[in-house]
This record gives sequence, structure tokens and C-alpha cells, in this order.
Amino acid sequence: MTPPFLERRYSVCEDMGSHSMEIPSWSAYASSKLISQDYVRVLRSFSGKSEQEMLELLVKSEDKDGKLFAKAVSSVFMSLADTSTLVFTLNMTEDFLLADIPARLDFFVDADNDGKKYMVEPLVKLINHNDERVRGKSVYLASLMFSRVPEPKVMLKLVMDFILEKLDSKTRNHEGVSGALLSLTVLLRNQEIRTMFAQTEGLRNLISVLRSHMGNMGMLYNIMLCIWLTCFDPAVRQSIDAPELSVLISLLRSEPFEKVIRVALATIRLVLQDSENIKELCESLIGMGTLKLLDSLKGKKALKDEDLLDDLKWLRETLEENFRVLTTFERHEQELATETLSWSSTVHTDAFWKENALAFEKDDFSSLKKLVSLLHSADPTTAAIACFDIGKFVQYYPNGKLIVENLGGKKEIMLLLQHESQEVQKQALTACSKIMITNWRNVVT
Repeated sequence: MTPPFLERRYSVCEDMGSHSMEIPSWSAYASSKLISQDYVRVLRSFSGKSEQEMLELLVKSEDKDGKLFAKAVSSVFMSLADTSTLVFTLNMTEDFLLADIPARLDFFVDADNDGKKYMVEPLVKLINHNDERVRGKSVYLASLMFSRVPEPKVMLKLVMDFILEKLDSKTRNHEGVSGALLSLTVLLRNQEIRTMFAQTEGLRNLISVLRSHMGNMGMLYNIMLCIWLTCFDPAVRQSIDAPELSVLISLLRSEPFEKVIRVALATIRLVLQDSENIKELCESLIGMGTLKLLDSLKGKKALKDEDLLDDLKWLRETLEENFRVLTTFERHEQELATETLSWSSTVHTDAFWKENALAFEKDDFSSLKKLVSLLHSADPTTAAIACFDIGKFVQYYPNGKLIVENLGGKKEIMLLLQHESQEVQKQALTACSKIMITNWRNVVT
């Protein structure tokens, strides 16, 4: 499977292109001999020009000025340090390239390397610049070149490391993430680079970015595009589990733009149709209420995209083929696997716990251990329900109090008494009360 080539237009920075900026004093740079006279001539010619005007210059020079332009801007990136000049030149280079990416990139082929590499070194050098606009745009333009020829590897690694750092939750900021995602949508169209990305924590970082930007409609498409492209790697597809699919289901429930729905559904289909655990994944998706969600998407949205409608149909048919009536305990296990809990009239109830408390002995209390781990969830609802369920376990399982204490549950629940969410505080207080009482069987509830 091969993803389509690059869409025509991207922009890393929220600007209007070089033609809206003040043109640098190229003659001053020539006077100081920082740039050659030939380079100054071509830089002046292209500065502030529209897409059509740039095309006319190339036609008039029979493309000679295109090659000279590539050398000139590379010289600027290597020789100059002024931020405004670099930003202008990077934007101008973007305007130049994006008018016709495949053809214009040919001007940047490094003739000294037998045409096997692009002139990426001047751009990669700018990764260490102190201005975010310069760093982001240079990485993006280098990504355009690497997506065609992923060489030299040492410089490609610098670009990949830069992007991964921007996506890492410990160093993440909105502007950096936005630019990194745009660069990644370009890079991941290359199979070799997808394989490199798959060997990092890249997918996990993308899922984390999706979780934390669920309400950012402007960024969701590029996040999902990166996840979809990453899933073209077979190893990545096989590694996708129910908790990660649950994030995509949460995204679909938020009713994003149609193009986001299209990519999210295509990603789920891509994962399922090649999965060795398709039955287990389908059962988890069914447990998340995906069948009703698919019907809702088809009914509420005026969907017209044929690929999207085909994916909706395929997913529904696939889920129905793998449908199995689950016990309430199995449904609880599946929900725990997603690491996201929601209130249910059949699972998080007294009736459920009266019937299933002893079933939690399975696999050395693995489900109970999972509940304890979910006390750390960043989702307040999940943390609140984990408190509720642990309290019910203590209430209905013989000596459940001691088991919860041995797993560290009591200590963690007591910490949640100071949680910022009132619902978490309430459920933590109730669970603590049950843990403190010696015999819940003698207490009327």
C-alpha cells in the first residue's frame, strides 16, 4: 500500500508568503561581499513576485534562473544570520517550490553528488537558529527534499530528531507541534522514512498529541494524516491496540470536519484489515459503541465523499461479522483495555459487582490492577469511575480491602481527595470510606 503524493499547498507559519514582507537590501549584502553579484541579481528578480511572475521569469531564462535561484537562497542560508532576511528567504523559497513541487525541487539537486541528493545542508544548518519561524520553515523545506531522496542519513536524522522533540509531551508547545506535524505529513510519504519513524516512539507521540488537541479543529487533520501515513508501515499496523483505537473513536464522537472523519475511518480500516487480532479489536470497538457511532455519522452528516462512505460500510460489515454477545464482565475488561472509562447502566452498578466481584480473581487480579493504574488517568471521568469500581470491589469481595491496600490502591485514592474535579473527590471519598470500614457486608447501602 502506498499513500498518495503530496497535496499542493502547505504553510508552516501563518503568513502570507514572501510577497507580503519587506524585501531585504540585497545590494547591501553584495557590497559587503556576503553574497555574489549573480546571486543578488536573481534574488532581486524573484523577491516579492507572485506565482505567475516567478513562472514567467523561469520561462524567460529557460530555467537557468531556477538553478541559480536554488544556489542563491542556499548561499543566504549558509552565510547570513539576520532573522528577518532568513524568514523572507525561506518564505520566498516556499512560494517558489510549492507552485510546482516535483519540477521546482529539481533545481535544488546537488550537482556535486551526481544528482543523488538535494542541497539540504544549508536548511538543516538552520535547525539551530534561535527563531522558531526559521527553525520550523527550514525543517519543512528540508522535509520536501528528504521526501524525494532520504539522503544524507545523518542530516535526515537531525530533522527527524527535531520533529520528535516537538511532539514529545515533555517539550511540547502549540506552535512547535503545528510546524512539526506539517513537516511530518511530507516526510511520511516516503516508505523508507516511515520505517525509520516506526522504529521510534513516533506513533505513541502522535496519539498523545491527538488526545491533547482533540478540540483543535485546525490541527486535527494533520495529526490524523500523520497517524494514517504511519500506519502504512506493517509493523505499526500490527502494534495498534484497543486503547489507541479508542482515541480515534473519541475523535469521531467529537464530530470533526468531514476530511478528519475520512482519514480517521481510513486509518481504522487500514489497521483492521491487516490485523492478526481482528476479532479482539472488533470486539473492543463494539464494546465502545462503534456500531451506533457509525450509524450516527452516516445519519447526521451530509457525507458525500465516496471513499468515506465505503469505509463506513466496510467497517460496519466487519464489526457485524465479528460480533459476539459479551458477558458484562467481558465488557468491563474491554473497557479497561481502552484506558478510558465511562458511566454505564450495566457495568458500573451494584448489580454488576454483586455478580462479578469474584471474577476479578482472574489472571492474578489483573483487572483490579488496571483499575488502580487508571487512578492516575488525566481524564477526570476515568479516574472517578476507577475510584467507584475499587470501592465496589472492597464492598463485595471478601477481604477486598487488604487486596486493594497491597496493590497501593488505598494510598492513590487518598491522594485523589485533593483532585481539582469535584466528581473525582466525591468518588475518592466514598471509596476511602469503604476501605476504612472493617466489614461492608454489615453496612446497608
